[in-house]
Parts: sequence; C-alpha cells; structure tokens
Amino acid sequence: MLKILFLACWVPPIYSYLVYPLLLAALARLRAPGGTDRFSAAGARAGTDSASSGNDGPAQPSVTIMIPAHDEEQVIESKIANCLLLDYPPSRLEIFVLSDGSTDRTVAKAREAARAHPGEARIAVIDHPVRRGKTACLNEDVPSTSGEIVVHTDANAILAPDALRWIVVPFADPRVGCVVGELLYTNTAEPAVAGGEGLYWRYENWIKENESRLGSTITANGGIYALRRRLFEPLPNHIAGDAADPLIIARQGFKVLFERRARAYERAASTLLEEFQRKSRIITQGIAAYFWVRGLLMPPRPWPAFELLSHKLLRWTVPLCLLCALALNLPLASIPLFALSLAGQAAFYLLAAVGVARAARDERAGQRAAQDTASFPARLALLAGYFCVVNTAAIAGMIDFARGVRRPMWEKSPSTRHA
Repeated sequence: MLKILFLACWVPPIYSYLVYPLLLAALARLRAPGGTDRFSAAGARAGTDSASSGNDGPAQPSVTIMIPAHDEEQVIESKIANCLLLDYPPSRLEIFVLSDGSTDRTVAKAREAARAHPGEARIAVIDHPVRRGKTACLNEDVPSTSGEIVVHTDANAILAPDALRWIVVPFADPRVGCVVGELLYTNTAEPAVAGGEGLYWRYENWIKENESRLGSTITANGGIYALRRRLFEPLPNHIAGDAADPLIIARQGFKVLFERRARAYERAASTLLEEFQRKSRIITQGIAAYFWVRGLLMPPRPWPAFELLSHKLLRWTVPLCLLCALALNLPLASIPLFALSLAGQAAFYLLAAVGVARAARDERAGQRAAQDTASFPARLALLAGYFCVVNTAAIAGMIDFARGVRRPMWEKSPSTRHA
C-alpha cells in the first residue's frame, strides 16, 4: 500500500508539468491550421492596408485601454506616453487611468501627461479617493467606456508599438471573446529571474499558445489582455480580473485565444522573497476566482474544464504531493530502489537550497548579471530553488484561502517598478 501511495503521489506532478504540455504540443502539431489563423492573417493584412490608406476601417474596432493604478507615480507618465505612441488610429482609441486611492502624485502626473500629449485619443483620469482594489474600479468604470474592445494592462507594462493591432485581430472571428497577449520580462539577466520566473514564463506562454491552437486557453496576465466590452461582467472586489475573465468568457461559450504577437514588457520581481509573496497572492486570488466562476467544470464545456483541471487545479496539488512522496519514501528506504528515490529527492532539495542561498547572496551584493549564474550548474540550482519557492508559496496561498483571507487590494513588488 505504501508503494502504491508513493507512486500515486507522482502522478499529478508528472502529468501537470510534463505529460499535459507534451500532449498539447502533439495535438497542436497534428491539428490542421484552423480558422483563427486565417482570421489573423486576414486581419493583419487589412490593418496594414487601412493604415497605409488612412482609413480606420473594420479591421480597427474602437479600443479602450484600462490602466488601474495605486501609487504609480514612478511609471504612470511613461505608461500614458507609451499608450499614445501605439500604432493605432487615435480616433478609435480612449485611455482610462483609474487611480485606486493613490496617496502620491499618480493623479497629478497622469493629468499632466494627458495635457502634454494632446490629440484625438480621449484620455480620462478618474480619481477614486478611497482605495477599494482595482476590481472595484473596473466594475464602476468599464460600463462608462465606449470601446468595442477593452484592453487591460498594468501601469508598469510597456506595450509594443503594434500590440493593439495584433490583439484586436482575432476578434474578427465573432466566436472569440477574449485575447491574451504575451508578457515578456525585461530583467532576465538578474539571477533570481534568469533561473526562475523568466524560464517559467516562457514555459507558460508555450502552454497557452498550444491551448489556443486547440481552441481556447483559460489563463490571462495583467500585463495585456482584451475582451469584448459587451461580455464584461462585474466581479466581487476580491476576485482578480485576469484570473476570472477568461473563465467567464469561456463559460459564455466564447473562445479565449493567445496572441503571441501582441506583446507587453515589464520587470519581474527581482528577489525570491518578492516572488514568494507575489505567487502566494496569485494563488489565493486564483482559487477564489475558480470557486466563484461556477459551471465551468460541467458539460457542455469539456475542453475548458479539461484545461482548468490539467493546467491549474492539479498543479496546485503538486507541493502537497511532493511532501507526501517524501514522507512515504522514508519508511520504504530499506528497499534499494526506494533508497535511490529518497537520495534523488534529497539531492534535489539540497540543490534548491543552494540555489536559494546563491540568489539571496547575489541579491544582497546587487549582482544583476553575476558571471557564475551563466554556468549550467548555477542555473540548475536557481531553477530548483525557484521551483521550491513557488510551490511553497502555493501552499501559503492555499492556507490563506482556507483561513478566509481575501485580497481585494493588490500589493505590487517594489523591484518591478525600478528603472
């Protein structure tokens, strides 16, 4: 029985991290190019043609950019300037800056930036004096927007010049309700990022791309995603839109697609402590979102339910499974094969401890591109350390949710706002 339980503990980790992604990749390769690709190509050509002719045309639906902000005076001016320089018809663009109880000069700087860039694009700076969380701001202000497509983006995310043109292209298909862009990190040379979040995020984007090619994905990121305004649904204040919106769109029977060419850039958390805190907040909000969006696991939506189970729910069980596997391995250590397994686990966790210690040392020393982190053993140690940190954060997030902790206010990681 112990042997069976031990082996069963390895099923969720191996399936969610290895089998499921490889299965997606195989199915995506076997599937013939679908209608979405044809819409993307046609939309891109139409966008190019209308841009050259000066005609806004049907390829450019009206767009509203929503920028929630709490104490973002460091980045808000550059964010507004970035949005105004996007390659998109100004007459079809409006920008909403939603200050959520900011106590610094976020509102003043946003209004100064709006006055400094006069043009056709409408810029609205809305000051909510009492902090309630960005979801509460969006619930109140999205209904007052006029764009057919609502693009959500973080205050510290810099959009690529053609990001809007690419993110609206899939909406030429009336079956598409939400489009998720690709978020890229700009500080991947930093030790904690190079060995962890940067690689993990590329892996996540690869999974989302293959899910999208097979019909729909179920995850978004706050850096850049868009949805049809008519499909927007208000959320409880403690539910994060980037966690819940794709599920709501899927529940309504629309597709959620990943568009790699719609890109945003921002800094990842530079320290493992910040990454631990960020991941635990994400897990708590994610669990709350999946409990709130009921009905997704029931027919007639088997594919989104399969993705949710494989991509999210089983992955959250991984740290518990690994702890159980280690505990069950101890009484079996007298058997040679299981002794080897125990030694392998011990070696992995020792490697992770080395990775965490190395990252902490480099962080204290201010080394953003330490030479030794370029070596394969060092990167492997950092990757093992990152894996253990984020899985420990998952346990913390689950415990917080079970304790009734809800997070209507998002606490940003300070290092993500540094220049």
